[in-house]
Amino acid sequence: MSATLNKPRATARDFFRLPEGTLAQLIDAEVIMSPAPKTFHQQIIQNLSITLGTYIRKKKAGKLFTSPIDVYFSENEVYQPDALFMAKENLSKIKDWGIEGAPDLVIEVLSVSTAYYDLTH
Repeated sequence: MSATLNKPRATARDFFRLPEGTLAQLIDAEVIMSPAPKTFHQQIIQNLSITLGTYIRKKKAGKLFTSPIDVYFSENEVYQPDALFMAKENLSKIKDWGIEGAPDLVIEVLSVSTAYYDLTH
């Protein structure tokens, strides 16, 4: 006889109760914790942020955000990309708790520790 273990399913409401700044994502109703990014990873995001941020500000094209920022897709899916861009015509998707719906651009620097989720979700 085989037993199936049922993992507790989480919702976006559960996810948003996590302490502010928690590095985690809600993927298929499962809270997936992420380790802090390595220094090289952080340098890549910082360089992209400076370069893209300068361009976006000059062009008044929208807003750039870096992690941790929550992107809500559904009750079972909340992601924290490394960086994202919201075009000025979509700024209404920006809420005080994060982004509601798809950003105009998502940037994800592949890390060994999160590669499976980054490539499959």
